[in-house]
Amino acid sequence: MVALISDIHGNIHALDAVLADMPKEVDEVWVLGDMVGGLPFNNEVVEKIANLPKVSAILGNWEENILAALKDPKPWQSRQYATGIWTFEHLKPENLEFIKKLPSMLSFGDTLLYHGSPESATGTILSYEDATNTIAKAEETKKFLFGGHTHKSRLYKVGDVQLVGVGSVGLSFDEIVGVACYALFDGKTIAFRHVPYDMETALAQFRKSDLWEFSPYFSKSFAATMLTGKNYTMGFDNFVGLLPFAHNYAKEHSKDSNNELWEEGAKMWKIDDWLEELLK
Repeated sequence: MVALISDIHGNIHALDAVLADMPKEVDEVWVLGDMVGGLPFNNEVVEKIANLPKVSAILGNWEENILAALKDPKPWQSRQYATGIWTFEHLKPENLEFIKKLPSMLSFGDTLLYHGSPESATGTILSYEDATNTIAKAEETKKFLFGGHTHKSRLYKVGDVQLVGVGSVGLSFDEIVGVACYALFDGKTIAFRHVPYDMETALAQFRKSDLWEFSPYFSKSFAATMLTGKNYTMGFDNFVGLLPFAHNYAKEHSKDSNNELWEEGAKMWKIDDWLEELLK
């Protein structure tokens, strides 16, 4: 049996809970990217994954950004990417080396692993239509397609093909508070598991970390997600999340989304009063 985990985002408390929950039948772990970026425990997460007895891992969009920053750090040194640059600067050399060696996709027989979609780590599959289009565009036929990125646990059956969003370990958008999500695969069937973890301790340590002060806007949106199980970074339904709000504000006031305007917009971003009070 294989356990599939994705989108840990530096949340070691959630990862530990998932690893402890895995049935004894699990003999391999597949990691679908975004191990880092979000909470400050990125080194702990990478080290834990790297030392699993049998593990296969791929890049997520956050790891891709870190590799891009290695080549040219200037585009990432802004308030928009404050969490990313903090993560990049705090990764231990050996953990950075582990990330450098990861592929963008993996294929095992009739199974394909990717982060967002087979075309891009930032591809988003959130509907039956998205799943159908993804399968139609696939270069080779697979029976099982596993991805992350959306932070939602989803299963789409299109003909004989099953496309699975395995959910998020560290920042689930399944609207269940205080749980980490992952999936189990026995070669034929998929089962989702939602595991409670010590969210209170994770949040308390997060808010005491240097990251909280260095990247206050991203950090607040991530913490809001932990407290609600909803996507406060990009938004949901009719709610505008931190990223689009700040980007739109900057674009409205300048042709260039410059750093100062983005930060000004981020300061104006508001969430529900009760949640704002919890995050003070």
